[in-house]
Amino acid sequence: MKIQAAHPATFIANETIPAGARVKFTSGAGAYQVETATVAGTIGASGAGNVSVTVTGATIPGSPIVVNSAVANDDTASAVAALIRADLNELAAITNLFTVGGSGAAVTLTALSKLGNDTTLNIATATGTATGLTAAPTSVNTTAGSSPYGGGVRVGLAAEADTEIGTAILFCGKDSYVTDGPVGVQLVGFGGSLTCIASGTISAGEAVYRVASGKVANAAGGTTFGFATTDAADGDNLEVLWNPTSA
Repeated sequence: MKIQAAHPATFIANETIPAGARVKFTSGAGAYQVETATVAGTIGASGAGNVSVTVTGATIPGSPIVVNSAVANDDTASAVAALIRADLNELAAITNLFTVGGSGAAVTLTALSKLGNDTTLNIATATGTATGLTAAPTSVNTTAGSSPYGGGVRVGLAAEADTEIGTAILFCGKDSYVTDGPVGVQLVGFGGSLTCIASGTISAGEAVYRVASGKVANAAGGTTFGFATTDAADGDNLEVLWNPTSA
């Protein structure tokens, strides 16, 4: 028997979550943004001078930042890229936000924080007062950045040792929620029963305990979750009165 209480909330599923699973707050992996510029061309036999590098980004103080890198006669693209990397590494406005890297003719900026994807981030190179370099005004967003909390507050399956915020709602035949999609959660602490998933056979009236994969069982695993109000076979949903002293 379900004892009704109307305190649902909606979050973002960080993994596939079956209806009735105990869930906890969590976060996604996220990704560090990586921007890559590739130097092209070779400095001429009498082409020494300063090549121009322009770094643009929404979070970079003073953006756009223009750097003039001194190059020598006959410098290859790889040699020029190494000089650019060294010069960018001297700028706190860059290194406070990015790791300057790359090898060969590549110059990369890798974000130090997972703050999402800056579509304005760019590393442009031009031959400047030197000769022989091929202009490359647009760099490549090699890896799009993403926040671990992108899209909203995320929840995942609660382990045996975790204290849940609630259980995924069994609603209109919705038996599971997909990764990165919305998930309805019946919150604990507001009265009524919670739909759970049985690990093993459980009878109405039995105490149930937190176990792995967001489930509950009648044999002590983790701490007490509550008391079953319905019978359930292994893997079935059942209704449980949450025990407020178990949080």
